[in-house]
Amino acid sequence: MAAISMRDFLDLAAFCAPWRDECGLLMSCTFAISESRSETVETLEIAVCVFTDAQLLDYGGPLDLFGFLVKENLPKYNMPMPPKLLKLVYVGPTKSPIQPTSGPPILPHETYDEALASGKKYDVVFVPGEVVPPSLVKFVAAQFHCTKYFLSVCTGAWVVAQAGVLEGRRATTNKAVFRTVKASTSKDIDWVTHARWVVDGTYWSSSGVSAGLDMAAAWLEHIVGHDVAQRILAGAEYTPAQQDDDPWAKYYGLE
Repeated sequence: MAAISMRDFLDLAAFCAPWRDECGLLMSCTFAISESRSETVETLEIAVCVFTDAQLLDYGGPLDLFGFLVKENLPKYNMPMPPKLLKLVYVGPTKSPIQPTSGPPILPHETYDEALASGKKYDVVFVPGEVVPPSLVKFVAAQFHCTKYFLSVCTGAWVVAQAGVLEGRRATTNKAVFRTVKASTSKDIDWVTHARWVVDGTYWSSSGVSAGLDMAAAWLEHIVGHDVAQRILAGAEYTPAQQDDDPWAKYYGLE
C-alpha cells in the first residue's frame, strides 16, 4: 500500500467529515491507512419491546437463540467469534418491573418515551404480541424506517400496522386472530395467510407464538450464515419449521 502525505491525509479527513443521515444517525466514510488493521465484528443492538402481558414465548424463545451471539456468552456456549454479535436491550413503557403472561418480571433498560426524546435509533427492533401501550406504537413509528431489521412475532405485526408503516408490504400474524387483524388495518397491507413467517425487505413477521422461534432461526442464518446458525440450533437442540409449514392456516379456516 502506497504511503500518503500528511497533507493528503488531512484533506481526506476534511472531505470525510461526519454527517447525520435522515434518521439522525452519525455517519462517516472510512479509509484504510494500514493493511495490518485488525478486523472488527459488528454488534447489532436489538431493542426488545416489552410490556404487561407480553406473550412469554413470543420473545423468550427467539431471545434464547439470540443469546448465543451475545459476546459475553460465547465462552459459555463454546462459540467461535461469529460474523456478527448481538446486544439485547429491553425497552418498555416504564423502568419498573413488567409482568409478562408467565415467567419472571422483566426490568427494562430504557422506556419508549426516553428513546423517543433522545432520538435513539436501534439496529434491530423486536416486537412480540398482545395488547400494547400507545407509547410502543409511537416508538415503532419512529424506529421502523431507521432500523437494519425489524422483527415482529404473533400480533406484534398488528402493532406495526397501527404505527402506519406497513402499507405496500407483506406480513403475517397469529392465525387465530388473522381475520380481525386484516379487517382492522390498512387495505394496502398484503396479509399472507399461509406462512410460518414472511420476509419483506428488512421487515420479518411471524405467525403466532412458537412461530417466532422458526423466524428467529431463519433470521440468524441470514445474518451469520448457515454454519453458525446450525451451531446455535444444535446448542438449543431445536429443529425449526420451514417457511411454508403452516398447518394453522387450514386449522383456522383461512384456506
